[in-house]
Amino acid sequence: MLEQTPDRFDRIVAYLPAVLDEPRPPSAAVRSRDLLAAVLAGDRPTAEALLAERVPAESTEARRVLAEQLDWLLDGGLAPGLGELPGLAAVTDAPALAAVTARALVVGCRGDDAHPVFVAESLAAVLPLSILHVYAEPAVLWTARADLRERIAGFLNAGSAGVGSGDG
Repeated sequence: MLEQTPDRFDRIVAYLPAVLDEPRPPSAAVRSRDLLAAVLAGDRPTAEALLAERVPAESTEARRVLAEQLDWLLDGGLAPGLGELPGLAAVTDAPALAAVTARALVVGCRGDDAHPVFVAESLAAVLPLSILHVYAEPAVLWTARADLRERIAGFLNAGSAGVGSGDG
């Protein structure tokens, strides 16, 4: 959408972008194929184990969300989309995003092979009015939830000040 209508939004948040103008790397594609195979076979334990790799075991909220995701995948008809994901890119021409007029917050994290930090860095580099924030560890939705919520809400609710080349 940003590629086709670069002036559509005032502000955007890109949370853990997985791809930009090239498909996922082979390591992430293998995981998606394994998850799809487990879902299509109705193998809940294997699908749960694959999803749980990104969820801290000690978080009951994370486990609840994981159970919901499994239900959506196993019973909600989302499985066919998994098969297409590894070969998809978000945009066809990343440099075209230089025309985006929206202020952007790009959030990445280190150590997550499904959402490589270089994708967040590349996206922030091409968006002209972007802030890049990179967390030191994966699973930020669970390990840094309050900071993430405050960061995104603050960005979306802020005035026009504060957009620059990065903050961490």
